[in-house]
Amino acid sequence: MTDTLSLYLDRLETPVGELLLVADDEARLRVVSWTDYEHRLYDTLLQHCGPFRLEARDDPGGVTAVMSAYFKGDLCALDRLGV
Repeated sequence: MTDTLSLYLDRLETPVGELLLVADDEARLRVVSWTDYEHRLYDTLLQHCGPFRLEARDDPGGVTAVMSAYFKGDLCALDRLGV
């Protein structure tokens, strides 16, 4: 039996468009994508992660806050992301 990976999706408005952020239970950033490519997101996750369950969650693992800080000018914010 294959375990299903739990993943969490949030959306972030940025100066260049809406960003999709996917994190796992360990607050690791799994996928960053623009909403223009949302249709590719699910196939990419399945290919790289295997079976998964994706649910919407505000600021999963703090990744949305980190990315927001980056887009507000804190270029070192990305150093705080687990990948």
